[in-house]
Amino acid sequence: MRAILFVALLAAAPVWADGPRSDDCAISTARACPVEVLLPGLELLDAASIPMLDQITVLAKSGQGIVAVDLAVADGALRRTLPLNTGAGDLATDTGLIGSGLIGLDAQGYLLHIRQADGTELGLLFLGRDGERLALMPPSSPSDWSLEISLAEAVMLLARQGALTYDGAALQGLLYRFRLRIKAADGKVVLDELQPPMTPGDTLAAYLERRLAQQIDPVGYEDIHQEGRLSAVTTSASDGSPSRVLLRSSEGGEIAFDQRLGASRLDYDYQAARVTLDGRYLAAIRSSVDDEMLLMVFDTTTTQPVFQAPLAQAYRSQLLWLQDGRIVVLQQREGEGINVLVLDPGR
Repeated sequence: MRAILFVALLAAAPVWADGPRSDDCAISTARACPVEVLLPGLELLDAASIPMLDQITVLAKSGQGIVAVDLAVADGALRRTLPLNTGAGDLATDTGLIGSGLIGLDAQGYLLHIRQADGTELGLLFLGRDGERLALMPPSSPSDWSLEISLAEAVMLLARQGALTYDGAALQGLLYRFRLRIKAADGKVVLDELQPPMTPGDTLAAYLERRLAQQIDPVGYEDIHQEGRLSAVTTSASDGSPSRVLLRSSEGGEIAFDQRLGASRLDYDYQAARVTLDGRYLAAIRSSVDDEMLLMVFDTTTTQPVFQAPLAQAYRSQLLWLQDGRIVVLQQREGEGINVLVLDPGR
């Protein structure tokens, strides 16, 4: 029987539950008794695991603003709810990032891509570990910029993919022949060229246009999550073609995992693919035309599924691999909030 905790967040908010409730299943990490937590009244932005603390942190929108919620993975216990200083009440956000700093340390800060309520982009907002407002990177673009998004939004896409990391002091990473660093204290961009240009047009803007084309292309979209030299990719197409789930190397090679698994007449949609740090397993959420949702785990050497678990219907999902091989599934439930499910695929 599955252990379920309904967690109250910010008791002053009337849309949330009054207190935690659990059923008679002993909380355990055993496969037969996974942990399930409901965060009512929240809208999912991002999530990350904090390994040494056996904790996940969820970044979410509420009726009162943006909050960071820390949950213990072992039993789903609420450790902290932190309101973030996002400024005026008319600010909205479409993406967020949790900075974890050094492995094993608590969250070092938060990064939000924010807009006004009317959709006007304000840029990247840097926040410290206690939710304090640090700096704002405005939505400017280089002179040779051709993408229909700002540099701030492009940088946020790369950060959500895992190509850039935020440690509370700076958002930074290696991009092609460039080292990009954006300081949290003032939002200033520092760009170092590690190699000379190959051609006169070999600029950061040109590289980002090539790299991000499939994330903003109007005829299709790729959702990418990078782990080291590997990226888990799910695709969608505006022409109605079935989505695909792929493992892509930094050298450009691809492995497909979109077999029809004996149901050749049904097309499946995939989302939220993530690969383990060692590259051995890839997990994704699969939806069928009859509204069945499954968590699928594939062996990357054989491309065959090795585990699956049914999931409730949700309109937004995210996956996290934990260091011990368990999987955290986060689902946005219509009218309910964020459901957090911890499963052990028995690797």
